[in-house]
Amino acid sequence: GLQAQHLAAVRAAAAVGQAEIEGAVPGSQSLTFQPRQVTPGYYAFAVGTAGSATLVLQTVLPALLSAAGPSALVLEGGTHNPWAPPFEFLARAFLPLLHRLGPKVRAKLDRHGFYPAGGGKLRVTVEPAPKLERLDLPERSGGLRLRATALVSHLPRHVAERELKVLKRELDLEPEVLAIEEVRAHGPGNAVLVEVESAHLVEVLTGFGAPG
Repeated sequence: GLQAQHLAAVRAAAAVGQAEIEGAVPGSQSLTFQPRQVTPGYYAFAVGTAGSATLVLQTVLPALLSAAGPSALVLEGGTHNPWAPPFEFLARAFLPLLHRLGPKVRAKLDRHGFYPAGGGKLRVTVEPAPKLERLDLPERSGGLRLRATALVSHLPRHVAERELKVLKRELDLEPEVLAIEEVRAHGPGNAVLVEVESAHLVEVLTGFGAPG
């Protein structure tokens, strides 16, 4: 049935779409969702657990891209979760391509949120476009530039150092493209990000650390 993250996404979509909903309760296996009009404005959504705030954003974003006016969002929950796009993917890979469609969406990370503590926070502004433009990405072009970053929160720095040592060896990276970020979060967490930049886009690949 519906878990906390799913409920947060449903309720966020209901708020943005002025929807009538039935069955939006924890554990529900039946949901009725009847939207009316997409309404731009200021919204604050909190998952309440370490569930992904970035997935909640991706739930409401398609509607707000074509709304009648701009919107501002504050989202709280997980920002760096397995099986969900981390903040860096949105900021460096996803949103730059979205801008080429016409809308302008800007995101700022106030606080990291790792599983299981959560507590992350991001702010997003959305300037819609009357029409989405065409986007063609038929091929990579130009040389590839790689960089790797290890994020650690409430963990020894040597965890990140070991991870970057492996990436340096396996991807044949130069020391100047390796970085460690010791971030503040409510609980321990670890993620490794590898960015692959070509002429027209940036790809972000993420691995998450876990005990053992």
